Parts: sequence; structure tokens; C-alpha cells
Amino acid sequence: MDLACPVSFGGRSAEDRRYAVMRPFREQLDVEVSGSGYPFLDDLTAILRCRELHRLQGQQQLSVAPSYDVRSRLAHTGDVGVVGELIARELGLDQNSSDLVRAIASIHDIGHMPFNHCGEQAANALFEAHGMKWTHDAAGLRVINEWSNRGLSYPGLNLSLDILEGLAKRYWRYPGAGPYDRYNHDLAELPPSILEINEKYTRCLPGEKPIQGLHLDEQNHIEGQIAAIADWIAFTATDIADGLRSGIMRVDAVKSSFPRAAKLYGDAAEQLREYRQRLEKYPAEERHARYGLKRDTGARTASIGSLMTTQITNMLIADVVAQTKANIKKEINAGNLRHGDDVRKLPHLLVAFSPEMQQEVEQFGAYCKKVFAPLDVPLAEAVELTIKDIVSGAMKLPAGWGQEQQRLRNAEDMEKKEPALLELACAYLTCVANDGDVLRHIKENHQEFWHNNLEKHVICKPISPVLPADVKGEYRSGPGR
Repeated sequence: MDLACPVSFGGRSAEDRRYAVMRPFREQLDVEVSGSGYPFLDDLTAILRCRELHRLQGQQQLSVAPSYDVRSRLAHTGDVGVVGELIARELGLDQNSSDLVRAIASIHDIGHMPFNHCGEQAANALFEAHGMKWTHDAAGLRVINEWSNRGLSYPGLNLSLDILEGLAKRYWRYPGAGPYDRYNHDLAELPPSILEINEKYTRCLPGEKPIQGLHLDEQNHIEGQIAAIADWIAFTATDIADGLRSGIMRVDAVKSSFPRAAKLYGDAAEQLREYRQRLEKYPAEERHARYGLKRDTGARTASIGSLMTTQITNMLIADVVAQTKANIKKEINAGNLRHGDDVRKLPHLLVAFSPEMQQEVEQFGAYCKKVFAPLDVPLAEAVELTIKDIVSGAMKLPAGWGQEQQRLRNAEDMEKKEPALLELACAYLTCVANDGDVLRHIKENHQEFWHNNLEKHVICKPISPVLPADVKGEYRSGPGR
């Protein structure tokens, strides 16, 4: 990156590195920093191996209806990691920073309950009576810091402070953190465990360099900002693919809500036509068997939505990189940016879309929020029934969760008993269960609700994609996908 003066974002000096990778339970575990030069790889490995992340394979990225063909939350998490690493490399950050970006990206959705925001809505409906609130962002922090690895000698994954900071500051506003924007607004208070870690590591001991914990009064570090905007890029691009493939989105609506996607759509349609023309030399049976060509969708890997996903991702990455480089140069010239840590002290986000792209992406996001709302499927009610069954004891939890469930049910303090059971139920669903687990529980234990509301939606039905008029004639619509 050609800048007016060098700025070290990820290449911290040796004396700084031990603070960059300091972990909450460093003393208990006698963790020593590896001299390999890649201090965040251990964290990334722990994240990628934890079962709380793996359960996201069983959750839809978009909770519209169980039968719709949309990608999983785990696939989305991988997309975010790839986009984040690409942005980090384009900005000239080193391997440490790339690892940090990917680590934050890998856990950014780990706090989602089954059916995502519908599950969150169900939890809040029950917590509201007790003056409490549940958000997946706060839950994610508790998963990695308290609930994961239950039963071991220490709670959580024992991740580095930089990772905790990157996740904690994704969606919260702090005093002096600058104006409100998408990645910096009020949602909920930070979990006590995070505040305790921040207090523990905010100190200045004799002979040691001052430590400022999680810098909760400042902006996110640049790696955290990259992970946050990578999330936005990933779901913007893949929502189009999922929406067109499932038939939920209309082509004309996509073009009007996201004008820059209109040309990309035409390019993708042209590529698809050229691809089919190249296959015409093969017999029909060979085209179907060898290349996966389906009667109504064409080559699955060359569908218009999939082609647009790559093109839109590249377009958004290029926009963010160009705007961020311009922002960096501006802050350097103003004397506000001499070291990577200065990013936290800026009054605004450094990693951003251009103003024109920001407007279009927000406009498209509003359209997605409207069309991807659950399609007359009471998913929140299904999660709420499951939570109530755990609280009442009708649904027995396994292993250590079950012991805690029984202990709380035997408690005599009724005022604290129900909120504690509610929290346990939501923690279990967040750490262990997925969409399919909730559906199975409802089918087995609430048969009337299942037959009236869910059964017809769980049976997968083929849905013809929305294709342009000049392309759609090439395919036969209807069953047979």
C-alpha cells in the first residue's frame, strides 16, 4: 500500500505482541506466546474446531421457511472470512492481521439461536416480562467467553483480547466512539464477563507497558472494522443468489433497489447463454449427466445468481478498498494516523464503502429485509414453545446442561428461578441446537401446531428461478430439479 508514511496495523513489535495475544486465562493455563510470528493461529484453530460454530451448518442464513433452498449460517461465515482476508491483503496488512480478521469473521454469528432473528424475537418475548433482553451479539460474546467448553477447568475458548475486542465492538456504541452508523449503535449492554476482562487488563504495573484492555471507549481496530464490513459484503452478494434461486426475489426489484447490480445481471445472463451454447455440441443425456444440467435451472454452478454473487462481491471489495485507502491517506496527511492503534482514536470508521455505494447497499438491504421476512411461517412461535418446554422440564437437556436444568428447577427462590431457567434454555439452544432440532421437537411434542403451521413448509417443493424472458424460454419450468 503506497501511503505517505508507513502505518503498522498488524505488524506489532515484539514487546507489543504479548499484549496483542494476551488471553483472559493466561495465568491459569501458563500460556506462552509462540515465537512462530502468527499469534492468532491458535485462536483461529480453537474457533474452527468448536462445536458451537459447527452447529451453524444446520441453520439457514435466511429464516424464511424451512423448505427454501438458501445457504447455511456456516457457509455465510466462511464467505465473510474469505472476503475479510481479501480486503486485508489488498490494504497491505500482514498475516497476523489476516488471521485476526478471519478469527473475528468466524465467530461473528456464533450467538444466533435456531431460526436466527426469529429465535431472538422468541427469547425477547419471554425475557421482556423480567425486564431483560436477549441479542445474538451479546450471546455470541457469552458463547466464546462463558458457555463453550462447559465442564472444563476454564470457561469459554480463552481467545486473545484483540479477538474479543473485535467482536464486542462490532455493533455497540461507546462514549466518544463517534456518530451512529451501521456498525456502531445501541443494542444492549456488554455481558459482565467482558467488562470483567476489560477491567482486569486495564492497568499499568511498575516496569510494564500500560495495558488498555478492550479499549471500550474507542472505535474498533482496523481488523474488526474489516470483519464487520466483510459481513455486509458477503450477505449482500449471497442474498441475491439465494433470492433468485428460491424465487423470493424478482429480477426487476433487484435492479431497481440495487442499480449497480443491473449491469452485472445482464453480464451474468450473457455468460449463462454462452455456457449453454458451448454445451450444445454434447448429446442431451451427456449434458445432463456430465455437467449437472437441469431442465429448469441450467448448469447449477453457472446459474445467474451464482455468477452475480462473485461479480457483486468483487465490485463491493474493490469499492471498500479504494475508499479505505483514500480515508487512510487523508488521515495520514492530517496527522491523525501514525500507527495502527491510532485507528481506534479516529472519530469515524476508517473501513467504509464510498458514499454512493453505501446508499445503494443500504437501499438493497431495506428491500432484502422486506422480502426475506418469514413467509407466514410461525418460526418464532416454534422456538418459543421449545424454550417454554425447557423451562417447564418437559424437554430434558442432556449431560451437564441437564444437571444445571434440574438444579435450577429445584431452587426455592421463585423470583430468580424463571429468569435463570430462561437463560439456560436460550444458552442451550444457542450452543447446541439448530433449526432441525427445533423442528423435530415440535413435530414430536406439539403435533397440532406442527400439522397446522409447519408440516407443509418442511416438505421441499421445487421452485423455478426467476430468469429473464430471453433466457427462461431455454428451460422447462416445474418439477424435476
